[in-house]
Amino acid sequence: MKETLSKIIKISGPGLLFASTAIGVSHLIQSTRAGADFGLMIIGFVVTLATMWFTLKADIAYAATQPEPVIERVEYDLKDELIRQTIMDTQEDVEMLLEKFDKLEERMYEMSKNK
Repeated sequence: MKETLSKIIKISGPGLLFASTAIGVSHLIQSTRAGADFGLMIIGFVVTLATMWFTLKADIAYAATQPEPVIERVEYDLKDELIRQTIMDTQEDVEMLLEKFDKLEERMYEMSKNK
């Protein structure tokens, strides 16, 4: 028993010392002020957060028990086509922007040359 208490003190001692130096008067004042300002809204937030957490955990557990979805070749081909088309559209947009920047740069050069 004596050795167990000694181990607990050795393990938790530095943490307690750090906590006692890190938590000050401002923490105590701000926590009571937050309680007064927000009141029961904090309880609603905590309940909502806890409900979301447990719902998410239950959904993950349910999804783990379900078989993996089958991706057919048609679906794969459609996704591949969509990705390739998006890349091409992005490339065209970048080229259009580069042309506009070149024109803008020419105009700025002409304006600075006219001064």
